[in-house]
Amino acid sequence: MEMEASLSVSVFANLAAKIINVVISTKNNYTTNLYTTNEKGQIQNTITKRLNAGTNNFAFNIASLTPGLYFVAVKTKVGISKTKWIKL
Repeated sequence: MEMEASLSVSVFANLAAKIINVVISTKNNYTTNLYTTNEKGQIQNTITKRLNAGTNNFAFNIASLTPGLYFVAVKTKVGISKTKWIKL
């Protein structure tokens, strides 16, 4: 599916052990679902967040996840945007 042109998703730190920060920028206000998935696409966590127009910052505790490759997926009414990160 095609993503809204005004949506951008970033994850900091890309290599993390305890906390990742997800930054979502959008021109619209809406509620969205954020998923953490492993490399097999299995959902590890799901969080519903309200996005406001502009930059939205969320911190996620990832300490309980096993080391490996993960993705943060942001699901909107027009599609899903994924950003990868690595749990140390």
